[in-house]
Amino acid sequence: MNQQPRWVYILAGVAVILLAFRFLFVFRLLFLVVLLAAAVGFLGYFIYTYWKNKQEDAAFSGTVEGRIQAQLEECRTLQKQNQEDLNDIRNSIQELEKGTKGVPQLSAANRSESDKLL
Repeated sequence: MNQQPRWVYILAGVAVILLAFRFLFVFRLLFLVVLLAAAVGFLGYFIYTYWKNKQEDAAFSGTVEGRIQAQLEECRTLQKQNQEDLNDIRNSIQELEKGTKGVPQLSAANRSESDKLL
């Protein structure tokens, strides 16, 4: 069986649409009905694919591979959050070090306590 490539069907569809434009005034109601049916069909197709993908995701999450994938994603999220927290802590430490060096009249007890904390 010889199957035509998809572009042949698309080209034929465009030709039919152009021909329909020629007779648009005569078939305006039919064209409107076909256009609305196509819009409903596209909407139905997208809803169906969304629903199908949700079902596949739910089925995948119940498998061992799905649980491992979910744990990996959770670990990556936690790693990213911890890296951001670490950068914030390092920035805070640098600011505190600059603050203690910028105050020469700080008492020796306070300076040693600050150094111990840092």
